[in-house]
Amino acid sequence: MRLAALALATLLILTALVVVSQPIPGVLWRRGYGGSLSEEFWSALPGDEKVFLVGRTASFGNGGYDALVAVLDLQGDLEILSTMGWTANDAFYSASGDPESSVIAVGEIDDGSSVGWAVEMSSNTGVLWARELSGGDSLYLMDVLYEGDTAVAVGAIEEDDNWDALIVALDSQGNLLWSESFGGGDWEELRAVAKVGNVLYAVGTTSSYGSGPSDGLVIEFDWSGNVLGAWTVGGSGSDWLLDCASLGDGLVVVGGTNTPSGSTYYPLVAVLSSTTQAAYLDFGMPAELYGVSVDAEGHIWVSGQGVDDQDLQGVLAKLDQGLTPLWGATYGGSGEEGLRGIAFSPGGAMFVAGFSTTPSSDLQTVSITSNALYLETRSVDLQPVDAGVQASSSVVYRTDPNPTDEEAGVMKVADDQSPPEVQITQPQDGEVVGEAAITASWAGQDNEGIERYDVYLDGELVYSGTSTTVQIQLGGSGQHSLRVVAYDGAGNTGSDECTFLADLESPWVNITSPLEGEEVQNPVTVSWEGGDDCGVDHYEVKVDDGEWTNVGVNESVQLVLQPGNHTVYVRVYDLYGRCSEDSVNFTVSAGIEEFPL
Repeated sequence: MRLAALALATLLILTALVVVSQPIPGVLWRRGYGGSLSEEFWSALPGDEKVFLVGRTASFGNGGYDALVAVLDLQGDLEILSTMGWTANDAFYSASGDPESSVIAVGEIDDGSSVGWAVEMSSNTGVLWARELSGGDSLYLMDVLYEGDTAVAVGAIEEDDNWDALIVALDSQGNLLWSESFGGGDWEELRAVAKVGNVLYAVGTTSSYGSGPSDGLVIEFDWSGNVLGAWTVGGSGSDWLLDCASLGDGLVVVGGTNTPSGSTYYPLVAVLSSTTQAAYLDFGMPAELYGVSVDAEGHIWVSGQGVDDQDLQGVLAKLDQGLTPLWGATYGGSGEEGLRGIAFSPGGAMFVAGFSTTPSSDLQTVSITSNALYLETRSVDLQPVDAGVQASSSVVYRTDPNPTDEEAGVMKVADDQSPPEVQITQPQDGEVVGEAAITASWAGQDNEGIERYDVYLDGELVYSGTSTTVQIQLGGSGQHSLRVVAYDGAGNTGSDECTFLADLESPWVNITSPLEGEEVQNPVTVSWEGGDDCGVDHYEVKVDDGEWTNVGVNESVQLVLQPGNHTVYVRVYDLYGRCSEDSVNFTVSAGIEEFPL
């Protein structure tokens, strides 16, 4: 597939677009991690059960900056947080792979001049291999696509103050397969790579080609590094591209532009396919886009940062494939925020990485482990290639109160508006249970799948997970409430609740009259007292070898019995059905014999 060049006339007639016509998704949670200096996450890579994040930290590690790696579960609970690096400035800018298996991260090591590096890590961030990629005077890597046995990374390489776009390919062991650089007489770099079908696209910026001081650059190539085509995206002003994502059989690219105004820069979004569409978004402030992703329904999501009264604000928007904005939002507080990479989990939840200087009670200052790595060097040949570029003819957060410091952060945002359904099947509403350990079970369903269940006993969380049955230990007898809340991947909730009675103790009964061995006369009144921790259901009475008679909750009966010895039995039943019994032996006298005078 050949992508069409973006016509200058198309860009010039764009109008600012951001119209809120659908509910803005709520932030389900946000997490920030950092120390006394600055941290930021650049990339979020969610999987089925965890989220892998990479960035950089100035508070921890061995150098000015060290690469920062974090692993969270989908509820935002931190599993691993560590650094990687040496005495120089080290950073990871992107990660690709399977968070449940292995991930390759790329970035740069900057000690006056930069070298690129790539590290493959296991799901628990254990290093499988690490490679340094050097060439020219400086080199850095900004994005990576890891698929099958090949990782393709993009960035830039410099020699004699001339920067060229760079693409490298590594095998699954980190060995260099090939490298290609592209450029003209000025400056080029690549910031992102994506796959459309079986073809690869890298996007970035060029000042050697195009219609303005800088233009967005798109290079189409195959898995062997052969260039299939290249284009610029821009107009008469400065235009640049920072991320891309596949959109059906086309490509959506994002970045920034000042072409519409000549001075103020706006977020730029373009869809490149057999036809080209482009738009710039107006958040009411200068802004640019760092991230783009496409959800399962084909909606385009973009993230970035803007400047409002000299303060940075995170920006987020959702567009349809015709680039009509469905809504736009800014995220910020008393400090500064910026949003970077954006990605969806297989279950449909959206995660956005970035940074913040706004204090928040749900963010934490942490101490993390520093890891130094031994790198094996792989030299990248500097072989500039004229790519045949066709010029167009026409933010996670902080706890440290110091507002000058940044902390790395990630937030999860909901889009799916359909809540899940859940129904408790055991215990049933109003049921009486007789054991302190009960089995609670339920059934749930959701159109996008259920991410987890939270189970509450008497308002206290006792379970969180994916199972639909759980053993619960009751605190004692009495009335209890059980509530099950189902969460889908977008954070929508559905719940069910029931109340039940726990009757954990056996009842008791004690016959108080007649006394054992007493001689009585008709009518005989048999009295008793009884009770239970949750109440008596009923009493039953039996005389000698007769039948049991239910007398309700009465605690006495009157009997007329034949003279002689008798035994009366009284049973008590509690609400669960347990029973206890008491008995008494007594004699009924024949009465006073009368003699006629």
